[in-house]
Amino acid sequence: MSHSFSRHLPTRALLGLCILIGFGAISTWAQMTEGSISISVTDQSGAMLPAADLALQDLATNVTRTAATGSAGSYTFAGLPTGNYRLTISKSGFETQVFELITVSATRVTYLKAALKVGAENQQVVVSAEEIPVLETNSNAITGTIDMKQVEDLPLSGRDISSLSRLVPGYAGGTWNGLPYMATGNNVDGVVGTTQRMKFAGAATPLVEARVENMEEMTVQTDQLNMNTGYGISDMQVNFVTRRGTNSFHGRVYEDFRNAALNANTWLNDASGLPKAHFIRNEFGGSLGGAIIKNKLFFFGTFATARQPSGATNSNTVIGAPAQTGLFKFSSQGTTHTFNVFTDVAGSPAGQGVNPCCPMQTVVNFF
Repeated sequence: MSHSFSRHLPTRALLGLCILIGFGAISTWAQMTEGSISISVTDQSGAMLPAADLALQDLATNVTRTAATGSAGSYTFAGLPTGNYRLTISKSGFETQVFELITVSATRVTYLKAALKVGAENQQVVVSAEEIPVLETNSNAITGTIDMKQVEDLPLSGRDISSLSRLVPGYAGGTWNGLPYMATGNNVDGVVGTTQRMKFAGAATPLVEARVENMEEMTVQTDQLNMNTGYGISDMQVNFVTRRGTNSFHGRVYEDFRNAALNANTWLNDASGLPKAHFIRNEFGGSLGGAIIKNKLFFFGTFATARQPSGATNSNTVIGAPAQTGLFKFSSQGTTHTFNVFTDVAGSPAGQGVNPCCPMQTVVNFF
C-alpha cells in the first residue's frame, strides 16, 4: 500500500499544482473581462452607515449577490460580468434606495454614492439611470469603451470591430499616444489574442476575428493602464468581451451582400473604357443565446461563413507530335526549315547542332 501511494504521489501533486495554476489563470482572466461596483452609503447628514444591506441583481440572468457595508460605510462588488445591474440598499430605520440600471464595463470600476433618508424600509427611493454618475473619478487610466449597440448595424467590412479602436482619442499615425508598435496588446476574454514575438507592426488586433455578432463590449486603454491589464507586456491594451447567454432567448441572423451592380467602376477602368470587374460576395450567419436552466445555466453560440465565387485561367505549353519525334520547324527569311534533333545533332561533331540555313553558325549545344 505504501509503495503504491508513493508511486502515485507525484501524479497527485502534479494534478493539484495544475488545479491551483488553473484557478490562478481564471482569476487573472476575470480581472481582464469583468468590472466592479463600489458603493458608499451615508445618511442625510453625510455620516457613513455601516451594516447597510446590499442586493445586486444581474438583469440578464437574475443572479443576485448580497453583502453589507463595512465600518466605513462602503463595499465593492468585484468580478462582475459586463452588463446591466439593479442595486437595492436598505437599512432599518431608513428608506430603501434602488438604483434601477447600473452599467458595468470590463476593467472599470463604477462608483456610487447613496444617501439614505430616515423613514420606513418599505418606502423606496428609485434612482433612474440618468441620475447615476458615469465618470470614473478614482482612476487615471485613459479608457474608451465601444458600445456594440451603437455599431452592430453599421456596414462594417468583414464585420470585424477591431479597427474601431482607432476611433478613441490618442490614435494617430498607426499607434496610440505616440507609443511604439511593440507596446500595443489585446486580449479576448482575458486571453492574449496575438503572439508576443515579432510585434514590429503592432498587436492591437487579435488573430481571431473580433466580430460584431460575437462581442458584447470592446474597451480600449491607451495610457496609464490599470494594474490588472497589460500583463506587463504592453502599454496600450484592447479588451474584447464575448457575448453571453441570458434568461431570455436572443439572437440575430444577418447577410451582407455585395456585387458588381452595387459598385462603381474604378477611375482607371473608366479612363481605359473597360467595364467593371465581375464581383459577387455573400457573407451570412447568425447567433443564438439563452437559458438551458433558467437563472442557473446559459449558452451562447455563433456561426459565420462567406461565399465569393472566383475563377482562374491556367495554361500549359506542350510540344506537338512531330517535335516529339525530334522534328522541329522554324522560319528564316521567308523559308521554312526542318531540323531533326536526332540525326542532325547526333551526326555533328561533338554533338553540336548546325543551323542548316547558316552552316557555320552553331545553334544548339547539348553537352
